Amino acid sequence: MQAKESIIMRRSRFTEEKSIGIFKQAEVGMTLASLCRQHRMSDATFYKWRSKYGGMDVSEARRWRGLERRTSGSWLSRTRTPCTQGKPRKNG
Repeated sequence: MQAKESIIMRRSRFTEEKSIGIFKQAEVGMTLASLCRQHRMSDATFYKWRSKYGGMDVSEARRWRGLERRTSGSWLSRTRTPCTQGKPRKNG
């Protein structure tokens, strides 16, 4: 019998609140290079966060994260209806 492997996702070093705080520093006028150096992150990470959290404040990010958690499980259950579970797909 083989032991089941548990998949554990790596947690981010930065919370949504910290990343929004970094955006606020950028809005004040700090350069992107100095922000990335200070927080030890890449500029690609900054731009990815900006596309995800741009324009939000901390309370909105917390609310968005809560909504994301509530809807993530229900989406999967809706995609596989009982009539399609376990049936092979026909090619052609």
